[in-house]
Amino acid sequence: MADSYLVLTGPKSAATTSRGSLRPLVISNVYVFEMAELVSELRKRGVKLGVAMSVAQSYWEEAEIYPRQTNKKLELTKKQGRLLRLFSDE
Repeated sequence: MADSYLVLTGPKSAATTSRGSLRPLVISNVYVFEMAELVSELRKRGVKLGVAMSVAQSYWEEAEIYPRQTNKKLELTKKQGRLLRLFSDE
């Protein structure tokens, strides 16, 4: 298992197939999860670990580094934020 996971997410969309549609490369949010800490918390909650495991919204909020800087362990520089904005849909 890696020490940290970097998660880039795009715009929220309906849970349906994307077959036959265009999906532009857009980054809406960026998260960094410290895995030892996250796995420990998930085990305390009795979450079954594996593919498609459930991660509570509060953990996502704590891990966010873009566009909101709520992750206090890793902060983006102004330049990094500007570069990520190049991939936004705004």
